[in-house]
Amino acid sequence: MQIAVFLDADNTLYNLKADKAYKAMFKFLSDELGYDAFLIQRVWREHLNNVLLDEKKRKNPEFRKREHILHLTIGQLGVRDEKKREEIIEKALEIFWEIVVENVRRKKGLKKFLEYCKEKGIDVFIFTDEFYKCLDIKMRKALGDDWKKWFKDVISPEKTKIMKPSQKYYELMLDLCKNSDKIFVIGDSWQRDLEMAKKMDRKFMTILINDEFSGNPDFFARDFHDVKSFISNYL
Repeated sequence: MQIAVFLDADNTLYNLKADKAYKAMFKFLSDELGYDAFLIQRVWREHLNNVLLDEKKRKNPEFRKREHILHLTIGQLGVRDEKKREEIIEKALEIFWEIVVENVRRKKGLKKFLEYCKEKGIDVFIFTDEFYKCLDIKMRKALGDDWKKWFKDVISPEKTKIMKPSQKYYELMLDLCKNSDKIFVIGDSWQRDLEMAKKMDRKFMTILINDEFSGNPDFFARDFHDVKSFISNYL
């Protein structure tokens, strides 16, 4: 049987904690702009919520970029000069990503699972609504600078032009794997990663990898050792 594997990224391939990174970013903006960090965070949150509450904007990757929310936030706080605004955003995100990377931890059993797939000739892909540039930063920490050698391709917002959950991700999976008998879709979220796949096509087999069960996946795994055991039944 010919199979393919599609892996979500954040909190599937690696654990991700961004609280400290956001705190440091707001501290920098406070020092730079002269406003209280909690006020800046509140303005940021208001702009983010406005995007999330608008269905068209919520699904549009351009509105979901951190740069966009920062641009709105800094503008509201009085920075009118475009060049100055871009300089502040660049530095704020530099601080943010430096701390994010420090806290990225590869998921248990991932490396051995990827080695197993390579050995068995299983094509492995990533599907994510993280932007490719940001994904690359985190994947370098999780799997090294040569992380791309483990994956045949990446489905990201640059290709789908829409955020998860969206049928577009699964249509691209089917296009990429026309000759596959089974396509295993693996993610930490039932709603965002798996539910739509299960409804779309019988080729899809859904695996929820999480500490807690939710939804109606075909298989529940706590780590990649469990995933490997399940998939091996189909070879």
